Amino acid sequence: MVCDFTQYTTPGIVQVELVLSQHPGVARVVVVGIPDSRLGEKVIACVSIRDGWKWVHARTEHQGKGKEVSPQILHDHCRMKKLSR
Repeated sequence: MVCDFTQYTTPGIVQVELVLSQHPGVARVVVVGIPDSRLGEKVIACVSIRDGWKWVHARTEHQGKGKEVSPQILHDHCRMKKLSR
């Protein structure tokens, strides 16, 4: 799954990758910067989720039950880990 983490350019790609890798539903993550005409660069995370976890799309309401991963859940995880914007 690919998530947009552009708002986290200040801490850098390495820090975003480290924090995302600490989420229990994330098996592997690679974070890269890609060119963006408006921002100069966007930070994108390519995430592989662990077996037994479910990817929930951004527009889907989270059940709050079981093991779910979504862009919003990963953004919340970054905020909880105090990854600055």
